[in-house]
Amino acid sequence: MLSFDVMGFDTAAALMPRLLDTLLGAAISWFAVSYLWPDWKYLQLDKVSHQALRSDAVYLLHIIS
Repeated sequence: MLSFDVMGFDTAAALMPRLLDTLLGAAISWFAVSYLWPDWKYLQLDKVSHQALRSDAVYLLHIIS
């Protein structure tokens, strides 16, 4: 909104379309994450975090050697 004001556009006229676009984008993102590509790894966070640390350690050992 600040950039619209700096460029001389009417910020009040741009506010509603911008708000609508933001809400629509948030709804699409929520739907996609909830139904299209759900990620249930948070249920196994302990196992996944240990696996990530092990993988990082192996990567670091390859870099150092």
